Amino acid sequence: MIGKVIIENYRSFGDRTEVKLRKFNVLVGPNNSGKSNFLDFLSFISDLVKTRISDALRRRGGYRAVVFNGEEDRDIRFSIEAELNGRPLKYKVVIGGEELLEEELEVEGKVLIKQTAASIWNYDFVPRSVYRLAVRDEGYRKALEALGRRRGWAFEIEVHDRVPYEYVKLGGLLIESVESSIVSCVAEWSFLDALATLYFRRGEVNFGKLKKMARWRRLSRSDVRVWQVIRYGCSLFNERLGRKLFKVRKASLDVDIRELVDEAVDKVIEFA
Repeated sequence: MIGKVIIENYRSFGDRTEVKLRKFNVLVGPNNSGKSNFLDFLSFISDLVKTRISDALRRRGGYRAVVFNGEEDRDIRFSIEAELNGRPLKYKVVIGGEELLEEELEVEGKVLIKQTAASIWNYDFVPRSVYRLAVRDEGYRKALEALGRRRGWAFEIEVHDRVPYEYVKLGGLLIESVESSIVSCVAEWSFLDALATLYFRRGEVNFGKLKKMARWRRLSRSDVRVWQVIRYGCSLFNERLGRKLFKVRKASLDVDIRELVDEAVDKVIEFA
């Protein structure tokens, strides 16, 4: 349910206008006071979610027809506060001409996971074009995917009743914890992401927690345990750098996996 909208420079709403809504609403006012324009604004928002900005504007006669007084040098701005299945949602948009200048969608419960979380912990050591998220609502997944299509972003989104990853709050974002992201990446054979995170955050990693998370987890499509890979990688850092950064015993690995871990450790050392 939408609780509040703020509109600026859309049709007759030139000044910043705030409208609070309830479950049942009645629009009252004289002719040309903005009732129809407000309803059209709500329809415009719906169109933005479903289609491209250019299409939504074209249905209304183009940008000049909807911007306040036809002044095309103005930017249309609006924000919405609502609830999605009991969780607060905020949506903010700035449009100039037929271009989307700014768009933000925030819902409580969105968690950055796996390689996306690792990229934050390891300072984007492995640049990626796909963002991996976990959410608790199918509707939010669809809204994020629609936003991604408009912005040219690629999302891989998991939907869970309860997010199954340990996560922390960092700078306003919910992010899979450093230990959990290392385990998740190793389990998916993303050794470079995991080992770069392990190296850069070695002073912050709780190895007791890491061992507990990784001990019984296995690599995808393999019987090899995640903790074996982590132990081997840590011991290899010690060996390559000639000092004991990590207090672990060396583990044995099959030659194919060992070669991949060797390569990942060497890349971290080379570029770090």
